[in-house]
Amino acid sequence: MWKRMGALLLVLVLLSSLSACGGQGQDGSLSLSELSEMIQDTDGDERENETRQMEKATEGSAESRYDTAEETAETPAQKITETEEESTGTYEVFTYSIVDSGAVITGVSLGIEGEITVPSEIEGYPVTEIGDYAFHNAERMTEVIIPDSVVSIGERAFANCKKLENIQFGSGVTDIGAYAFVDCESLRSVAIPEGVVTMGEGAFAKCDVLWNVDLPSSLQSIECFAFYCCQLQDVVIKEGTKQIDMTAFYDCDLRLTSITIPASVTTIYSSSVTVDGEQVTDYHLEDCPDVMIYCSGGSAAESWARTWGVSYTLIE
Repeated sequence: MWKRMGALLLVLVLLSSLSACGGQGQDGSLSLSELSEMIQDTDGDERENETRQMEKATEGSAESRYDTAEETAETPAQKITETEEESTGTYEVFTYSIVDSGAVITGVSLGIEGEITVPSEIEGYPVTEIGDYAFHNAERMTEVIIPDSVVSIGERAFANCKKLENIQFGSGVTDIGAYAFVDCESLRSVAIPEGVVTMGEGAFAKCDVLWNVDLPSSLQSIECFAFYCCQLQDVVIKEGTKQIDMTAFYDCDLRLTSITIPASVTTIYSSSVTVDGEQVTDYHLEDCPDVMIYCSGGSAAESWARTWGVSYTLIE
């Protein structure tokens, strides 16, 4: 609007000049059509200048936007690449990923054999976890040494390690996942360290020659089928454990002769199992007729043994 007013003023000045100098019209004045044309021409010039300026500005702006977009497009891509490089990788015979500032062992070369030591650190990150299925089917490994940095052992982490005879747990382990050592058929004895709080169902199931297990007082619960089909003889559950699923010892045949259950155990139960094709919900060591329960007087274990007709001996 201001430009149009400026154009009108310019026309008036020109008009005055023309009048003073003898003008184009017979009476020395401009016709309405001529005035209109002059305004349009002036307006057009202004618009043309504006357009040129806008084109210049837009050109610069577009280049600037392109550069910015290019930088913006490259930066996330670079970040993603860097993140991927940091979050996954290989180290010696292991594959790993970085999670919450710790390294998780996610896999291992199946060609490994003999004694294997899990590293305590990878690329500056502490190894805090052995992931699900990490050593699954590593059939020629005979011994595994787990460092103190490892906190968790995942589901089926060492499943079907047929020749695994010895496990050296680090002091940092607190959690052993479900079926973590299932089908480790050469494992004869295992010492689970103090600090382990949870041990998933079937953790040592079908370890066919496992006859001795040392359980920690930190273990809160012994889950169903934990030692299914093992060859355990004498099981000592330490003061501190709170509950036991008796199917933990399902199908331990005639070898199991005693289970010592402390007063800290307040819950004893059984998960449903299928025996000879039938669902059984009250399964309690029926396949171990000679087992003796050692327990304190007035404890949950004594009450349970009385209820189910299992032999027991009171201890102080």
